[in-house]
Amino acid sequence: MNLIKEYGLKVDERFAQSGKEAVKFMISWVILSIWVWAWASFGASHDPATYTYIMGMPMWFFMVGIVTIIIYPIYLIISAVKMKDCSLTGDGTEPVDYK
Repeated sequence: MNLIKEYGLKVDERFAQSGKEAVKFMISWVILSIWVWAWASFGASHDPATYTYIMGMPMWFFMVGIVTIIIYPIYLIISAVKMKDCSLTGDGTEPVDYK
């Protein structure tokens, strides 16, 4: 049952685009969560005497903390730059500037 076709409504492209962008963000958030969980749980499960250290930190902590703080914001900035700009009004025209 497709209500849009049944009632003859027009699909607003702004909602379709924002839905795509929301799905991309949620997928990246899930990937980030899996990354952090995997490194924190599997990396910290070994004996501390066998840890590999990077810049004085255990490798699992470095991968969870430092890499996440550096890589994820870069991904978000690239995603924000690639987002499609759309009109805020329903008819596609820009609002009047009342200066």
